[in-house]
Amino acid sequence: MTLEKYFKASLQTSQKSPSYPTTNSAFVVPVNLKDRDAFHISIEEYLLSLITLIEELSRLAINSVTLGDYQRPLQISQFVKDLHAGFQILNLKNDVLRRRSDSIKYNVKKIEDIVYDLSLRNLVTRPGAAATSSFTTRNPPKIIPLIQNHNFTTSEMPLIDPVTMSTITPASPNSPSKSPKSLPIQSLPSDVARIVTHLHPALLASAYYFRFSSLVDDPVPTLLHSLLPVALIQIVYSVTCLPSAGSNTKHVKKLKPGEKKRAGETSEIVNKIFTTVFTLVLSSTAVPAIAALQILFGAPFTTHIEHTLLSSAHISLLTLFPLFYVHGVDTQRWLEIASLHAPIDEVFGAAIGALLGAWLGAVPIPLDWDREWQKWPVTVITGAYGGYVVGKVLGGWGLVRGKRIEFE
Repeated sequence: MTLEKYFKASLQTSQKSPSYPTTNSAFVVPVNLKDRDAFHISIEEYLLSLITLIEELSRLAINSVTLGDYQRPLQISQFVKDLHAGFQILNLKNDVLRRRSDSIKYNVKKIEDIVYDLSLRNLVTRPGAAATSSFTTRNPPKIIPLIQNHNFTTSEMPLIDPVTMSTITPASPNSPSKSPKSLPIQSLPSDVARIVTHLHPALLASAYYFRFSSLVDDPVPTLLHSLLPVALIQIVYSVTCLPSAGSNTKHVKKLKPGEKKRAGETSEIVNKIFTTVFTLVLSSTAVPAIAALQILFGAPFTTHIEHTLLSSAHISLLTLFPLFYVHGVDTQRWLEIASLHAPIDEVFGAAIGALLGAWLGAVPIPLDWDREWQKWPVTVITGAYGGYVVGKVLGGWGLVRGKRIEFE
């Protein structure tokens, strides 16, 4: 009997029995009584009680399995499914009854899971099974898993990728990795390289400090005239301290008096010269892209074009020139750099520091402090140089060097 028929039968019973029954008969409570003032329950209250009944029946199904009564969950499952089907034909309003009726499907699924587990363990009589089965609910048969009687091998059970559903071939432990993780950049093992490495950030910071007043007064000529000194400082630092792309970092023996240079040493010098020129070209090519990024981050678009291009040139010399000199155009290394997964060293750390400093340097520009140094792009260039020095020092520090940025 569906809920709709049951409701109609209840209404007819309440209308035919206006008086309360005696103690010898069943106690019938009128439902949805409207013609007189008497004790009754509304249809909404009756439906809410059915929902509560379903919740209690789901608990009863679990307790029945615990007590060894494996047939009762089947009866509960069938009864709850009938109630659920009755609720689905009702057009409920968006009220407490509608919200509570949404929980019926979860209780139905909970009871179905119990019945499913019982059927997997052969603890219930399946439809169509022989009536003379020796199975009893109190003494269930012992189940021996089939997996104990069969030894699966890799050829019989191939590994499957759950996303692409393709076969995965296990990698041999002796096979080399196709894309090994990169290592932090090591400075050249020479006394000159150690000295220049320590003097380089101090020289950049001092040069910028002495030119700061000129930068505030007239940014364009100051940035333009500072390009060549900054480029020379970066070239000397890269050639003296950093290994060029494609070269090795082995220590070069000092030449004895009268000893000639070997062919390998001559080719290393040629490689450094070619790498320096190629790096300058790549860094210059990246200036428009950096300017476009600055415009996307809020730089003036129709005015101050010279300011934006010159500041982009300085940022390119600080960040991209050492990276191009060390990594060249290695796609794997640049993917690590772009994803911020490259190991931190003095080159990568300086680049991250310069970009982060330039971004933070734009914060004081819109503030109403009425200072001359707040104009574009003084604070951005100041943040880039300051961040470059801090990032280079921290990148070469032992506690940070070699670590990778992890995003959780």
